[in-house]
Amino acid sequence: MTTPMTFLQAIAREEGFYTTGTRSCRNNNPGDIEFGKFTQAHGATSGDPRFAVFPTPDLGFAAMMALFQAPGYKGLTVAQALNRWAPPVENQTNAYIVNVCKWTGLTADTVIDDFLDQLYVAPVAPVPPVTIPTTLSDPASASSGPSPLPSQSTSL
Repeated sequence: MTTPMTFLQAIAREEGFYTTGTRSCRNNNPGDIEFGKFTQAHGATSGDPRFAVFPTPDLGFAAMMALFQAPGYKGLTVAQALNRWAPPVENQTNAYIVNVCKWTGLTADTVIDDFLDQLYVAPVAPVPPVTIPTTLSDPASASSGPSPLPSQSTSL
């Protein structure tokens, strides 16, 4: 059985964050949040120019969470929140809602306040493999030690 995504992970997927080279991936901005005072207050360093650029994916996810916890989203259902987040004038919002609900197991009528504590699960960095020498006298099979951990990845 596949574990459902969190609400924020599903939005990031819909925005293309998990696809290398996309704007949301390049900008560490999983929600494609527009650059401005809000994103600057939440760690954005610049804009591209319309969308915020965060130094890390974690800051991008944290900004998404803060935005969904702001008064403008209080009491909204998934459908209402996503109509505000990805308005139909520039998105296929109905398809967006269907995908997010499918990937999360939520319904369009679920009030987002009911699961705000489950909006985001921090990504876990994969543990790199460590080469263990077969013998101490075999330099070819010896590792210089474990590789440094790669930067955290939110790939699903």
